[in-house]
Amino acid sequence: MSITPFLAKINIGEKYLFGTRTAKEVFPTVGSLFSVLLFNVYTIVSIILVFILIFGGITLITGNKEGNKDTTAKGKAAITAAIAGFFIVVFSYFIIQLIETITGIKILNPDV
Repeated sequence: MSITPFLAKINIGEKYLFGTRTAKEVFPTVGSLFSVLLFNVYTIVSIILVFILIFGGITLITGNKEGNKDTTAKGKAAITAAIAGFFIVVFSYFIIQLIETITGIKILNPDV
């Protein structure tokens, strides 16, 4: 049983408007909707990652300058968490690519 006919039957509606266009005109397929959502999520997560890295670096520098081991540990923890988050986001992108390859359904950048 193929999942493609099931996804083709999903109606994302004509009652939701984006300006003068309906949701069906803006997002003709589920893949186009996910593509827009995931692009925005990846962008927001990347911006947050940069801010956490900067914050962690500043905290690490000020903690070392003052000789405060707690502040230094907080800075290291922030940098470690940001790097771990980066790897999670990158791996999620590759998992989506793997799902696309296995199922044959275009999720990211579908032909609209």
